[in-house]
Amino acid sequence: MDWIVELIEKQKEMSKDYREIALLEAVAQYIQEQDQRIDSLNGQLEGKMWSPSNW
Repeated sequence: MDWIVELIEKQKEMSKDYREIALLEAVAQYIQEQDQRIDSLNGQLEGKMWSPSNW
């Protein structure tokens, strides 16, 4: 998802409107948080797949 954040950063640099910059910043932060959640859940899933007690 880094490519999305890069696009948002480029758009922020081009924008002169404070509201648009604030919105783009919030969207970038939300995307990064979702990416962290996905990584965490992938780790949990992998752990459960390799745990014989969860089979």
